[in-house]
Amino acid sequence: MKKNFFSIFLILGIIIISMGFLMHFIDPMQTHVRKLDISPNELYHENIKLDQSLTRQDYRMAVDIDLYMIPNNITVRFLNSSQYESFINGTIELIDTKSCLKNFDDLTNYFFGNGSMTWFSYSSVIEISSDHYQEYHLLINNTDSNITIVGFNYISISMVLYDWSILIIAIGAAFIFISFIIYFWSERNWKRTMLIGIFVSTELFFFRWFLLSDLMRISFRSLFDLTVNTWELTSTEFYYDFEYHYLGWMEPFAESGFLNLYSGDLQGYQYGPLFIITLFPFYIIPGIPLWKVGIPIFLYHIGTGLLIYLICKKRNLNQKTSNRCILFYFLNPFSLFYGSLCWLNTAPFIFFIVLALSFILNPNEKIRIRKYIINKYYLAMISLGIAFLYKQFVIIFIPLFIITIYSNYKNKGNFENKIIKKIFLFFRICFKYGFIFLAVSFSLFIPFLITDFSRIINYVFFDPVSFSIEYIKILHPSFPINFDSFFVGLKFPVFIQDIIAYAIIYWIPFILALIMIYISYLRESKRTLIKMDDNTQKAFNSYNLFFWCLILIISMHIFYPRGSYKYYLLLLMPILALYIGFKQDCIKKNIFPPKNKTWKEKNVFIIMILLLIIIISISRYVYFLILFIWEIYYIIKKRKQTKKIQFLNI
Repeated sequence: MKKNFFSIFLILGIIIISMGFLMHFIDPMQTHVRKLDISPNELYHENIKLDQSLTRQDYRMAVDIDLYMIPNNITVRFLNSSQYESFINGTIELIDTKSCLKNFDDLTNYFFGNGSMTWFSYSSVIEISSDHYQEYHLLINNTDSNITIVGFNYISISMVLYDWSILIIAIGAAFIFISFIIYFWSERNWKRTMLIGIFVSTELFFFRWFLLSDLMRISFRSLFDLTVNTWELTSTEFYYDFEYHYLGWMEPFAESGFLNLYSGDLQGYQYGPLFIITLFPFYIIPGIPLWKVGIPIFLYHIGTGLLIYLICKKRNLNQKTSNRCILFYFLNPFSLFYGSLCWLNTAPFIFFIVLALSFILNPNEKIRIRKYIINKYYLAMISLGIAFLYKQFVIIFIPLFIITIYSNYKNKGNFENKIIKKIFLFFRICFKYGFIFLAVSFSLFIPFLITDFSRIINYVFFDPVSFSIEYIKILHPSFPINFDSFFVGLKFPVFIQDIIAYAIIYWIPFILALIMIYISYLRESKRTLIKMDDNTQKAFNSYNLFFWCLILIISMHIFYPRGSYKYYLLLLMPILALYIGFKQDCIKKNIFPPKNKTWKEKNVFIIMILLLIIIISISRYVYFLILFIWEIYYIIKKRKQTKKIQFLNI
């Protein structure tokens, strides 16, 4: 019976999804994405010419434009072909023309901070019959002699057929996933759990295709003001990074080439070079709408879930705990919203950080591949180097990995009461494994460092503007926030804001937090608990590593001088899932001192989900306080726990 259901659902799913893709490619969505950089006294003109294949039926055009640093002398118009012809012929001045989009000419400026920064934002959808104009024009005339206007322009053109095709594809995929879930349901193993997580994530991935045609984002804008008070989950900020930045970099990258990556042609590109190298091959796939650029980001997100299972399996966590770790990773609100739906740049570097953890936590230091023996610690540092080429934040994990490798080597050798040997071993490990990380992480940066060393170091790693007090104290919906934003947003006294701002500028809270974490982890790693056997010790060490990774991520998020976006907490999700899993494993192995009352494992995961729902929902200027309290609570609890374990071992 199970095989019959499996066959029926699988065949139906394949038929339905094939029909959906056939409809999808008959008239694919057109998208125009441009980065705007309009100099003083410059007239910007963009011609949107519709594909002739779209003329067979009515279509929908969504226009989304954002401009920053708006001067007083500016004229912005969106014209059809006849209006533009009148302007070219001199029949009418640009300032006297009337845009063909509703309310487009009523520029609304939003002021932020001390009023020195303004932002014009406009979104609208128009339904156009196939016998209407086939050409449109965006004109922005910057008649100011001093101010350069920067911004984004996102225009998508699609039809009802496109929307229906996505719905049919999603239904077909649901049938296929359900068939496999039915097939593996009775086995109660990781395959069923993994399929459920991937199924939910994939349906959100399809739903994101709708958002590329701007329908949902427009409805958000019509319901909520795009200000600092906008409710987090409806703010269109979360869609900008993919649709404006990532898609906006594709065409300049194709025109300028790799060596011009940091020349300014790709406006605002401050990631590692591997990120755009990963996305670009998908961009040049012909005949597929621009959701194709999100495929590698989504696959990295799914791959991280698979790595979580592999880590649990290698460390012999029981099946229930492993399944809950996998489900927690896929179904927590941050993974659902930021990972599956928003397609943000965090997914690739998260994958390689978790991959590095899977290598360093493996019980066997070396693996054999045919005749070759490979040191897994080398693979861990190579993986971290690759992660660095996606996002530079990974560098804060290096000391934790070095300490872990050092502790493993030290525990294998006879170093008791031999301080000189310990110091020599530590520096030898730092040099050997640090060199591997640096060799990989800077490999693709070398061409840029050779051509303009100081600029690349300042621009990519230490952007001077991002570390100024003006930047730190500005509240802007598209800017990252920092620890001082909490005090600025809640309007604390100015002298308190300034004290914290200056401390952040000089990296004081960030460096102190890192030093505390590294020293604490080193001290705990030095202690071998004598009542533990080898497997129990490894379980405790794994839990210990994930705990300090957790504290490290929260500290980085709160205290990093340049500031953070809430979606950076996506990195916390796989670490948090594994931390809870290994903590529960330690409880089952009686490593921790017994308590009168302990939470059931499933309740721990549920409570953590509820906490994450609160964090993702509340204002970006308040959730920092919750993170700070959460971190302090965990550190105090960990210290008490360590003292009790030490006492029991004495």
